[in-house]
Amino acid sequence: MTKTIKTLASALAIILLFSLLAPLTLLANEISVFIDNQQVHFADQNPVIVDERTLVPIRDVFEILGFYPSFDSGTRTVTLAGSSQSIYSGYEFRIIIGNYYFELNGQTFPLDVPAQIINDRTMLPLRPLLEQIGINVDWVSATRTVIIETPLLPQLPLAGISHEQLRDMLIGTWVMQESEIPEGHFLSSFTLHAEGDNLFGYGTYTTDTSEGRLSWLINVYMNLVVGFSDHPTMDFHYFGIADLTADSITLTYSTWERHIEGLPPFYRTFVMN
Repeated sequence: MTKTIKTLASALAIILLFSLLAPLTLLANEISVFIDNQQVHFADQNPVIVDERTLVPIRDVFEILGFYPSFDSGTRTVTLAGSSQSIYSGYEFRIIIGNYYFELNGQTFPLDVPAQIINDRTMLPLRPLLEQIGINVDWVSATRTVIIETPLLPQLPLAGISHEQLRDMLIGTWVMQESEIPEGHFLSSFTLHAEGDNLFGYGTYTTDTSEGRLSWLINVYMNLVVGFSDHPTMDFHYFGIADLTADSITLTYSTWERHIEGLPPFYRTFVMN
C-alpha cells in the first residue's frame, strides 16, 4: 500500500512538473517584437516563422508606427496609409494577400514570403516594407526577438530642408565627378523625374557597360532609395546625402548586400549636367 502511494505521489509530481514547465517552454519559443525599446503586445495572434522569415500581424505594428490599416475583402488587398500627424504621412503601402510583392507609393518591391492570413489576422515579413521608409529591422536569433528602430530627425546638411524641397533639388541629370569606387563599377550618371508632387518617381541610369531604367523614392532619412527593376544583377541601393548644393551632390552609396551586412558605404560626387 505504501509503495503504491509512493508511486502515485511520484507520478503526480512528474505531471505537476511538466505542467509547470510547459508554459515556460511555450514562452521561450515565442517571438518578441520591440519598437524603439518598447515591446509590442499582440492581442490574439503572435508572430510566426514561415520559410525562415518572421511574419508579424500587420495592424499591431503599423498602427504604433503611425499608419492606418484597411482591408478590401473583395480584392484581398491591405492598404497602410501614413497618418498626416506622423513623419510617414507621404507613404502608402498596398499588399495583396498571396502575392510575392508589395507596392509603396505606386512602386513595386519584392517579398520573399507573401502576405497571408493566419487565424483571421493578416501577417507579413516586416523588413522589406519598413526598410524602404528608413526603419531599421534586426533579428536576434538567440532570443527570437525582432528589433525595430525608427529614425531620428534628419541631420545636416538636410536640416531645415523639406521632402518637397529635396525632391525639387534632385530632379535632373547628374554626372559622376569623383568616386571611391573603381572606374566602371556602377553609376556613371543618372536622371531623376518626379510624378507630380509625389516623393517618388522614375528615371534612367548609365554605367560604362550598361544603361536602363530606375525607380526611386525619398525615405524618412531624406535619402534616396533606388530600384533597378529591369536589371538582373541589381536590386535596391541606398544613397545617403553627405553634401548637397544647387549643382553638386556627394552621395554615400551602399548596395543591398553592404546595407544588410552593415558595411561602410562608398562616397561619390556628382554634378548637375
